[in-house]
Amino acid sequence: MKKIKKRGEIFYYKSFDEDVQNLSFASRVELKDDFVYENKNIFYKLFSFILYWFIAKPILALVCKIRGISIKNKKYIKELRNTGYFIYGNHISNYDAISINTLAIWSKKVYLVAFSDALTIPFVKYIAKGLGMIPLGNSIKSQINMMKYMEKIIKKKQCILIYPEGHEWPYYTSIRPFKEGAFHYPSKFNCPILPFVQIVKERKIFKNLKPKLEIRFLKPIYPKEDLTIKENKEYLMNNCFNEMHEEIKKHKQFEYYKYVKIDENSK
Repeated sequence: MKKIKKRGEIFYYKSFDEDVQNLSFASRVELKDDFVYENKNIFYKLFSFILYWFIAKPILALVCKIRGISIKNKKYIKELRNTGYFIYGNHISNYDAISINTLAIWSKKVYLVAFSDALTIPFVKYIAKGLGMIPLGNSIKSQINMMKYMEKIIKKKQCILIYPEGHEWPYYTSIRPFKEGAFHYPSKFNCPILPFVQIVKERKIFKNLKPKLEIRFLKPIYPKEDLTIKENKEYLMNNCFNEMHEEIKKHKQFEYYKYVKIDENSK
């Protein structure tokens, strides 16, 4: 694993698809075709319920508050209280998923679509799944099983968080290109999406600490009834990107890290 960078240091990248942090604490695994997305064991369900609602949520909410994370425009969350939906935002911090789960949305369980890295760590994989992690399927079979599980979550009027940019780029102050496949799910299930952006803010005191984050929710976007699944996928992706891009341009941000693009042919 690379050494954690300090304020003002530089991340070099060749393309927006890169994992600029070069994390190596866990290796990515190929999910088996029979990977079980929903553990129906009654004791595991009880464990997950207690872990999520009575331990993780209150403790991590306090951690996020201390960390200096704030939430704006909760009115858009209330608009979707009677339906299941997908959440999309820029991935710039280890705290963004935690903040959405604890400070922003209390009445629903927020599931997170993520790479399978955590599944390689003993015991952690049970914690991760109990907290709502949905590992990305690799094979056609595992992807079909993942889709069935996600559809069940949406029908229960819960929500699923997806980072359409892919990897986390710490405190990056713009919006990176989206992966179109991330928007197949709301198109397929005909449900709304809730975009958000994260704004990086400099601390006025304790300036040596990591910057504050302001999470701003945007107006929900609904699929169009007269479009096909493929057309809606493109419609949702383009509208989500444009809304996030326009919103983030309105705010002055603090450049905690610098990002420098280098030639793709360089070593």
